[in-house]
Amino acid sequence: MLPAHADGSFEDRRARPVRPPAPARTNPVPVQATVGNRATTSLLSTGRTGGPAVRRAADPLPLQRSADQAKDMQARAWLVRGFQAIRALLGLQGDLDFVMGVDTLKQPIRAHHIPGQIADVALVIAGVHGSEQSGVEVADRLLAQLRVHKPFFTVVIVPRLFPDNVASRAAWEAKLAKDQGTITLKKYRELRNKAGDPHRSTTGQVDPNRQFPAPGADLDLDKPVDAKGRPVEPGNLALMALITAFSPQRLISIHAQKDLDKAGVFSDPQASVAPGPLATETDRLAIEAAKRAEALGARVAGNKRGTTFSSLYPGQDPKTAKEQMKRENAKGHSLGQWGPSQGIGVFTVEVAEQYTSTGAVGDPHRAAELEAHATALREVLLGPPAVPAGPGGAGTPAQGAAGAPPAPVQRAGPPGTAVPAAVERVHPHSWTGERDDRLEHGTVGTASAVRAADRSAQVRLTVAGLTALQRAVGNAAVAEHVAEHVAQRQPAPPDLDLTEFIEDTASPGLTLAVATRIRDALTANRRQQALNLLVDALVEDGTINRALLRGGRMRYDAGLAGEGAATVPRFRLVEGRRVANPTRVRLGPNAFRRGLPLLYSSVLHEYRHVEQFQRINSAEDPLSGQNDWLEHRQEVDAYLHEIENSRTTGMFADPRQMREAWRRLHFEHWIDVDRAGRRALNDRYVAAHAIVREAVGPDVRLGFSPL
Repeated sequence: MLPAHADGSFEDRRARPVRPPAPARTNPVPVQATVGNRATTSLLSTGRTGGPAVRRAADPLPLQRSADQAKDMQARAWLVRGFQAIRALLGLQGDLDFVMGVDTLKQPIRAHHIPGQIADVALVIAGVHGSEQSGVEVADRLLAQLRVHKPFFTVVIVPRLFPDNVASRAAWEAKLAKDQGTITLKKYRELRNKAGDPHRSTTGQVDPNRQFPAPGADLDLDKPVDAKGRPVEPGNLALMALITAFSPQRLISIHAQKDLDKAGVFSDPQASVAPGPLATETDRLAIEAAKRAEALGARVAGNKRGTTFSSLYPGQDPKTAKEQMKRENAKGHSLGQWGPSQGIGVFTVEVAEQYTSTGAVGDPHRAAELEAHATALREVLLGPPAVPAGPGGAGTPAQGAAGAPPAPVQRAGPPGTAVPAAVERVHPHSWTGERDDRLEHGTVGTASAVRAADRSAQVRLTVAGLTALQRAVGNAAVAEHVAEHVAQRQPAPPDLDLTEFIEDTASPGLTLAVATRIRDALTANRRQQALNLLVDALVEDGTINRALLRGGRMRYDAGLAGEGAATVPRFRLVEGRRVANPTRVRLGPNAFRRGLPLLYSSVLHEYRHVEQFQRINSAEDPLSGQNDWLEHRQEVDAYLHEIENSRTTGMFADPRQMREAWRRLHFEHWIDVDRAGRRALNDRYVAAHAIVREAVGPDVRLGFSPL
């Protein structure tokens, strides 16, 4: 059986474990405390921390110091995750308060881990800009609520991501209240503008929300710089360390907006920039949160477009969003751009105005408004998914089968909708006989004609390539292209890039153009981007059904040991059958260690587990009758799938990797499969042995014990 993680995932033992770096410099000390009726544990650094900073001085971090901080924060985040996992296994409940590190002027960056009903994590941050004090108060109020009302998601919350700036602005606000007493909002704005909106960001540094790597890229811990080559400040180092360690499903960033017409709840990615299930789900949730906040008394004018609501940030035009993003890139990449490239739905909350409920501005309704924002976030973005409302009634929290806790929000579609069956892969190497292959607009020729053209012209087309070619030049032209070798006799249209249709020689299941883009991403160490490109290509050719993946994609997890892990999904009852929700899939660094063929093969392996979850307790599944966990028969099936597709992925050309795949299949799993399982898989086992024997040569000894 595969080793289980505390979050319910199972990690493939297909490589030596990669341990996170040990914590450095500080010795966290657990301290017990009590908040209300819930136990709270704090991990507080014994290192020295400074008091509130009244004046903010520039202190550019040398790159080496920044690298040391990045590694230390990464170690702390992994320590907290492991500590909470152990507590959960021991049945211990309670929150965990901890310090991620210190800001430039030694203010501690404090975070709080609140266990939820499910292991999926939501990350909440505030205090990105020190001047946005009301956003910090919303985060504090939210934290207080979560300590009384257990959230659905497990929550990691950082109320003051840049504590130096927050403390400096708080001191300015306190002095203002002392000197001026109670003042009007108009007077507050005059004094704030005269002072230049003090302590919004670090002196000498760029906007803290423009300090992220390029979309799809990971932070280099040895050289922690943003997309423009600038050192990343400690607050953002802490944020990215938490993202790496906890792999949050959604991220809530709480700000404040001086322009009241731009207050509200907004989401990224937007469908006009990156259409897909992630954009659809974040859009829906942001609008729900805005409506709930307004109903409770908060101002959300930025979400309103006449009588309708929108999750698009005010001032952005859906038709020109991509061009606007390009212009924004000149300043640096924001969290709203980078986060979605990591598979995270990002929600930006803009509270109306910066002042708090206890400051100089005399506003008797301010506390209620900030509490309303906190409540809306807790109920909508951190709470259970709602069952769609029936006729004339409001939705209610979803309940799982047999009293199970509600299933997490799935970005692939509305809660409760049936998940389509996995799309069976169709590839030219599997075409046989005279079966017609019907694409988007009808029949394009017989399989035998395709194979004939494939051999004679030495140009092999993928299914996705044929579909794209058909759309570009029409059905009749494609039929002629296939049957009469148009690749030689009739040139393609001048604007048609044939590399989009020619198979890659190293990984024949991909087009040359796609494989080149993936290799470029791998060379640049943009692993999430490479994984996204590969998954997108396999969705296009029908290998992968995106609706079966949670969030519509697979995630890169830098802390994962082994090539990959698939989390056992929750199940729901549909007409008496158990149907799996979309599955969370992660790929670790070891899946990238030998280039594209191994990554491709690892993706197929993990997706095989996704398909297995969809078939549990299904009569047509040869592996039916098992429990929800990945056991030896499922692993044998997944490794057989890798070997059967080794020519497609290109792994066949790597004898070492083929031998390793067989070793794991045979010695780690096949020998432990019961007789019924061997009987069901024996023919494939024998055929796979022949494939491996051909790849590694006759002189290599392989374990082999068929029925």
